[in-house]
Amino acid sequence: MAVAAPNMFTFVASNRLASQVNDLINGWLVYYVDPITAANVTLKLHGQLTGNNTLTAPAPVLTFNKSGFLTSAAGNFTLCDGKLKKSRILNIPVTGRPALTENTC
Repeated sequence: MAVAAPNMFTFVASNRLASQVNDLINGWLVYYVDPITAANVTLKLHGQLTGNNTLTAPAPVLTFNKSGFLTSAAGNFTLCDGKLKKSRILNIPVTGRPALTENTC
């Protein structure tokens, strides 16, 4: 009987890439503007990326209205793992519903 297993390095790196994209979906910094004080109130703050992965974004800030629609520039966030030459692309359209695709770096 033979057992096949994926290369452990590739397996771990792929899982790290997927995890980092999932974290991006949840947001690095999520805040709202208090209507009374006009102060930014932080809801969630996430740490920096680990490893040698790179992230490119369409804009430094995405703004959504109370209905969940994007009011700032829509676009793709691309997370690239240079070692694996794989990337995950998180597309955030105007509707605010993200879509995830895989590609190469």
